[in-house]
Amino acid sequence: LAELLTGKKPLCLERSQEQRNLAAYFVLSLKENRLFEVIEARVVNEGKTEHVHAVAQLTKRCLNMKGEERPTMKEVAAELEGLRGYARHSWAHNSDKKNMNSASEDVELYAIPSGSYSSASTSKWEKEPIWPMNIPR
Repeated sequence: LAELLTGKKPLCLERSQEQRNLAAYFVLSLKENRLFEVIEARVVNEGKTEHVHAVAQLTKRCLNMKGEERPTMKEVAAELEGLRGYARHSWAHNSDKKNMNSASEDVELYAIPSGSYSSASTSKWEKEPIWPMNIPR
């Protein structure tokens, strides 16, 4: 998550001593209220401030040194899904029904490509993610 938010690699000896370890630098930036200095510009420009803060706080929990204090991947996925659902729900109130239906088709992130799986009953976690071009990465 830190890599996605910042666009930086986890370790880079070419960065300053403070910034070499992305995890430590990210957590320090959060503590010093400098989050938007380390977040990639596209994330800042395209994301809602409260969503960026929520994902940053989730990222901080994921980077906790004590494993038992870190969220599970299932908890992370659920929290991110909740944020995505909240964003979609907020958007839906500001759009007419026709636009909402066409947009929800465009935002389908999990789809089974035809002929990829032999079983018709696969869970959404077994499906391949398909990232539409209109969704920032």
